[in-house]
Amino acid sequence: MQPQLPDFRSFLCEQHRDYVIDENNENIIHQLGLWALRSPEFETQGRYLSKGILLIGNVGSGKTELMRMLRMYLAYLKSPYAYKMQVVWKFAELFSERGYACFQNQTEGDMYYDELCLTDERAGIPVKEYASYYGTKILIGTELVMSRYNLFKQTAYQSHFTTNETPEALQRIYGERVYSRLTEMCNFFTMINRDRRETINPTFHADLHQTQTVKPRPVSEEEVLENKKRLNADYQAYLQDGRLSELASIDFPLFALYGRPVATEDQMQEIMQRIRETRKEQVMTNAEDVGSALRVMTLRKQYSGSVLDKEEKDFVWERTRQEAIRLFFERLKSAGEKEVFPITN
Repeated sequence: MQPQLPDFRSFLCEQHRDYVIDENNENIIHQLGLWALRSPEFETQGRYLSKGILLIGNVGSGKTELMRMLRMYLAYLKSPYAYKMQVVWKFAELFSERGYACFQNQTEGDMYYDELCLTDERAGIPVKEYASYYGTKILIGTELVMSRYNLFKQTAYQSHFTTNETPEALQRIYGERVYSRLTEMCNFFTMINRDRRETINPTFHADLHQTQTVKPRPVSEEEVLENKKRLNADYQAYLQDGRLSELASIDFPLFALYGRPVATEDQMQEIMQRIRETRKEQVMTNAEDVGSALRVMTLRKQYSGSVLDKEEKDFVWERTRQEAIRLFFERLKSAGEKEVFPITN
């Protein structure tokens, strides 16, 4: 008999003890837990396990934090419904630089989009979502909902959203067509609460004030084996179609950790220099896009010197790791190796 899995509330109480559970969020936590566990009990009052989650609530009610913790809970459950995260309005700058190509990576897998329809309090519209590319003007939320709806109907991949706006406002801003698809894609939940940020103890991705070395959490043999199998599967996928996994950049350190370093430090520097030169050429010739003119000017100034901002450094470093893994896979392919890590059962 397999051990009974903890419900979402128990998971929060054990793993996130500072999180306050009260009458404002207790029922939603219960419902999200049923959804995560794929319980038939969830399917009441017009709700369905096949749909995603749309969490509505006022500023500071804890929507984003709850969806982040639900994501951790799904990872703990090793659920196939675990999702990745994006912020809706951040696609605006990407669209202004790349056009519809910025949505290419949004057409597979389950996804959570934070701050849908983030409306400017004075203008009454989601100003940050408006974007243009060579005269084509769009509203980011509209494009995401429509593209994710098509994916939903074709593959059953789910989309999740959080928003500060009411259903009526979503319908008014995005239109009947988009709103109708949103209702078909998502189970709607509403969190009405005072701003929790004034009383919560804030959490951080990292505290840079701390200088002591953080002890890494212990990693089980099962987790190492699963990671090796996944990296082997990524290599097999590359052999088939020449594409890298979306997680390639994140997985980069695992190769060295498990005894198969991707590249030497000198090789990484050479790759990084090539990436920077290629990026520099792109930046220097990309002045026609009016929507990204300010960004282009900023990058031109940086690449004419030697100091890049954090966003650009992150971009270059991510591409460097991806290219290093691609070259590593090519070397394995040329050597006739069928897998990165031999797995023995």
